[in-house]
Formats: sequence, structure tokens, C-alpha cells
Amino acid sequence: MNKILYWLLNRKFKSEFTGIDLEKMNDWLLSQSLDLGFISYFKYRDLTILKDMGRGLKQNDYWKAVGQRTELLMLVAKINELKKLNESKKYGKTGISNKVAKG
Repeated sequence: MNKILYWLLNRKFKSEFTGIDLEKMNDWLLSQSLDLGFISYFKYRDLTILKDMGRGLKQNDYWKAVGQRTELLMLVAKINELKKLNESKKYGKTGISNKVAKG
């Protein structure tokens, strides 16, 4: 059921999202990975959510916390994915060995 709902929502809203520059968005995400403020915020937010969950929450609050942490972790996963993609473009398909050879 959830997969169908996700598919329908994704299909409906995909056509409505216009004017979004994915390249600029990805560049911004990559720049955040180098920003110490972002890194500190991520650590603080992750720890806060985990502490709240550890103290025990009502069922609705618990699932909100799960969703917030999932979104936070997905953001970092997207940043890591962009880093790997950026490195492979920068150093070619040979990856780290080529990076070491040049650096």
C-alpha cells in the first residue's frame, strides 16, 4: 500500500516541480559537506533525536523522530553519493589509485 501511495505522489508532483536546478542543488549539498557548521549541526541534531528516542516517546512522537532521523541520514547519504560521483568525474574511473598517482 505504501509503495503505491509513494508512486502516485511521486508521479503527481514530479511534473509540478519546475524551475529546480539540480546541478546547483547538488553543488550546494557538496559545499555543505565541507562546512564545519553543517557538520556540527548534523551531529547535534542526530544526537538530540537519539536521546529523545532513548528516553521514551509516545507512539506518534516516536514515529516523527524516526522520520526526522531518516531524513537526516538520507541527506548525508545523498551528500556522500555526490562526493563519490564528483571524485569519479574528477579522477576518472580508476578511482583512488589514479588520485594517489596524481596527488
